[in-house]
Amino acid sequence: MNLYRFGKEFSEIRRSNNISQQRLADTIQCSRKYISLIETGKVAPSTNMIVEMSKILGNDIIDLLKFSDYDDPDFMISTKKKVSLLINSCDYTGLNDQLTIMEHHTDFQTPQNEQYILYLKSICEMEINHDYYKSIDLIKESLFLKKNDDLLLFLHKNKLSSDKIRSYHSLAIIFHFINGYKYSIEILEYLLTHSNISSSLSNLSKVKMYNTLANTYILMDKHTNALNVINKALSIIDCMDLNVLSILHFNKAYILFKCNEIKNSKEYFVMTYYDYKNLNNQKLMKYLIHFAQNNCSIDITPYIL
Repeated sequence: MNLYRFGKEFSEIRRSNNISQQRLADTIQCSRKYISLIETGKVAPSTNMIVEMSKILGNDIIDLLKFSDYDDPDFMISTKKKVSLLINSCDYTGLNDQLTIMEHHTDFQTPQNEQYILYLKSICEMEINHDYYKSIDLIKESLFLKKNDDLLLFLHKNKLSSDKIRSYHSLAIIFHFINGYKYSIEILEYLLTHSNISSSLSNLSKVKMYNTLANTYILMDKHTNALNVINKALSIIDCMDLNVLSILHFNKAYILFKCNEIKNSKEYFVMTYYDYKNLNNQKLMKYLIHFAQNNCSIDITPYIL
């Protein structure tokens, strides 16, 4: 639906009834800020909320719903798709803005979705504020753990839902950044090798976990381990989008260089360049040429058009 138009007409109906934002918010048990977000076209109210609003604003609100292309169930689906795209494109500022909208939407105020929001908050704390310990606390909260509960013990003793698996993958990434490599590897290997968990993972989830594991091995200078893990990720070819593939190709190029396989490393740097070219990402194309030359003493310019 056109949220801006809906919000504008919604605001006009509220004002014509001489009802303040605060009074409306108190009546339907939400915040005044949430009403403001609706009226500025930043969020869509749930169908149930619109029905409650009609009790104080009259049937004009229901009529507004009828003549719009409003489809509330689609809001949840489209929002989660948008979140995935923001994470995959590393747009964490955009993710934080989207998170603000989600927190004020009633559809995201169920226990399961509150868990999802805490997981997203942990990502923002890690990527924007670089507060890794706060990020760990948010993940603990998302897993419904107390502050002093042992995360690894919980991992081994409990059945994990898809939301909890996602939180543990995020936790492995955090340990990766605070030099807790041992814990990062233990979590990832458990998720990838435990049959009950591994069988429930999508191929894309497995690839992302393998990539995190490979990066951890790189930081530990265990390049043979890293190469084996990247090859496992690349063997899962049916899930690949070009963004993911370019990351794996870049990592393999660097790992091959560390393994002193210069010829193969050069081939994968060139492959990565064409991945970026197909993505039409000029910035990454230039960065790759610079990185290969300055960090690996590999000149790929003779091999690219």
